[in-house]
Amino acid sequence: MAEQPAHSTDPGRRRKQPSAFRRGMETLLLILAALGAVALVVQVGLAGYGAYGGGFEFHASLGYGIAGLAVVILLVALLAWPGTIVALLALLLAALAVVGQIGLAELGEKGSTWFGAAHAVDGAIVFALMVAVLVGTIRRKRGRARVADGQ
Repeated sequence: MAEQPAHSTDPGRRRKQPSAFRRGMETLLLILAALGAVALVVQVGLAGYGAYGGGFEFHASLGYGIAGLAVVILLVALLAWPGTIVALLALLLAALAVVGQIGLAELGEKGSTWFGAAHAVDGAIVFALMVAVLVGTIRRKRGRARVADGQ
């Protein structure tokens, strides 16, 4: 009987480890996504601060910073390539943080307040995507560590 080829589910099969550069980019991705998640929690607090008369300047400034960070996260994810799903999540994160957040905020200020409501919902989705990129990267690193340890 012929031997079956090793499949990716075969525990005896060794996966090729990524280069030191990709592992470094993956660590950077993890750090940036963690910082982004913290920044988004602060962003919600700043929105509340602005809603109660404190002004939205800090909220707007941090929002532009978070949008820029989302683009950097996308670029780092493409360099690290922590998997197709995480890369697609990073792409969606960047799109919703830049186009969604900035566009909806502008429309909310100049047009209907419903755009402002959509801005808040989009912000919640951006937070969820940031956490998903973070968790996906952590799982990828842990999975690779288990394979390297032979577990």
